[in-house]
Amino acid sequence: MIIVLTIIIIILLCFLIHYQYNLYNTSSGNSTSRSSFGFIIPRCVKKEEHNSAWHTCYNTIRKYYTEPIIFIDDNSDKNIIKDIPMINTIVIESQFKGSAEMLPYYYYHLLKPFEKAVIMQDSMSFLKKFDFENYPLEDVIFLWDFTRNLNHHIDQEKFMLNLLSKPELIQLYESKNWKGSLGGSSFITYKFIDMLQIKYNFLRWVNILNKDKKYRYSFERAFAVMC
Repeated sequence: MIIVLTIIIIILLCFLIHYQYNLYNTSSGNSTSRSSFGFIIPRCVKKEEHNSAWHTCYNTIRKYYTEPIIFIDDNSDKNIIKDIPMINTIVIESQFKGSAEMLPYYYYHLLKPFEKAVIMQDSMSFLKKFDFENYPLEDVIFLWDFTRNLNHHIDQEKFMLNLLSKPELIQLYESKNWKGSLGGSSFITYKFIDMLQIKYNFLRWVNILNKDKKYRYSFERAFAVMC
């Protein structure tokens, strides 16, 4: 009975998210389907200084781009968060508390708001314009990458990769011939993320990242290896 109720709740939440998204598009005249790309950003405000970070993130995007922005709010403190006037932007309340870096990929796949997405953290900002619209993107590029280092969580990373049931991913991971994706940030096509989901069912990680902060750090590496 509990399992059935849980499934019903999840279905209702998905329906409400789609309704909120479609209502925004039809009422605002800012349909994201008209854009070749857009921005998807997880947002979590727990301290006053976090407001400054996501405000800067939004403002620097708007300095260079008019494309749609989707913020995925990850359980921000409603008594602290400070809203600002925003254009062509929607905020979605996540039902996965604490899943952070995973949320943009989950909701991008769920909503398919545009063919290509710039996924970044709310603490990141642009210093100059990059021509995302005309970039010949085939699958994915990392906005910021890093070389493999010793300060990571091997057990958590292997656990996440083992969940995908693809031994070749563990082999690649152990070969050290890969670079991590800082903050899980990327420029990615919907076609590619859909392929990853069909092949690996990796979106199940959304229920893991909120269990321990170590898994959030591990996502930067496990996701990169999978790509």
